Amino acid sequence: FESPSWTMAGLRKVELVEIMRQSPDQVMFTEILNRARRGKLTQTDVDNLRTHSLSSAEGVDFALFYGGPSVDEWNNSKMALLDEPAQFLESNDVLMDAVTKQTTTPIPYGFKAPYAAPKTLMLKVGARVNITRNIYTGFGEYREMIHPNGEMGFVTQINEDVSQVWVEEECADGSRGEEYSVYKYAFRKNQRKKINSHPAVYIRNQIPLAPAFARTIHKSQGSS
Repeated sequence: FESPSWTMAGLRKVELVEIMRQSPDQVMFTEILNRARRGKLTQTDVDNLRTHSLSSAEGVDFALFYGGPSVDEWNNSKMALLDEPAQFLESNDVLMDAVTKQTTTPIPYGFKAPYAAPKTLMLKVGARVNITRNIYTGFGEYREMIHPNGEMGFVTQINEDVSQVWVEEECADGSRGEEYSVYKYAFRKNQRKKINSHPAVYIRNQIPLAPAFARTIHKSQGSS
């Protein structure tokens, strides 16, 4: 935005200060969600939410928290209740020279891994998960997204030998949809630190899934 091209384009800045697409009730609900995301709910907010609560939550097993640590704690507790054995999927990490494309492993000290993918992913059959990257099929002009980032599902099979996980899609009405397989994805993070005086990229190949018995309110707003 510091480029002189923006000035030369003669653009006119317009600031939108009034919400036009939502009714007053919807605006109030949006403001409540924003306060909940920051952990700043008032008693009035809680009372307003309770007037819109479901008469029955039978079959609903999902929680929302405003902070990531609470989500992790809830996910871990729910995962522990599953009878299936835990299976551990290890990532394959390399450091790539962005100029020569040569890779180095193990990773030298001081380089930072992509935050969206764990070194070790623990899953169980029956675990509720969400996809952490868009999944595509085809190539070039025939490339098509078939499962978007954030889509929910349930693990049905795990093959540690080939790093493959089968997931059954969770539909909006709570029913189960199609079953599909998920393979490792190359998560990338550009590094400030250089390798051989060249820009470096940390590449972590890991299954793009995460436990999803709970989510942060912020992430749920982005998925709605």
